[in-house]
Amino acid sequence: CRVEVVLDATPFYAESGGQVGDRGLLQGPQGPGLLVMVEDVKKAAGGRLFVHSGEVQAGRLAVGDMVSAVVDEALRRQVRAHHTATHLLQSALRRVLGPDTCQQGSLVDGQRL
Repeated sequence: CRVEVVLDATPFYAESGGQVGDRGLLQGPQGPGLLVMVEDVKKAAGGRLFVHSGEVQAGRLAVGDMVSAVVDEALRRQVRAHHTATHLLQSALRRVLGPDTCQQGSLVDGQRL
């Protein structure tokens, strides 16, 4: 079952500036039971809320339920490396092509930049 879980605080990075949001798990606070595979996170309400989109793998979820969040750290490391590489590439391009060179946009995820 597809769900969107809205939280007021999260360790997940929310999609922004061409960088994809974190992936990972939402679990019930008492261990096994609820399991949601989070595939994307976006900001809402001016950045005060975070919408976690994903698939319920087990259990049930109701408004007001407490959850714990587990970020996919391997994917986060890949995205972080590609994010840094984008800045290094932009710096090198400006040095070679001149100060009028600017970044118009990018997509940074775990597989590419």
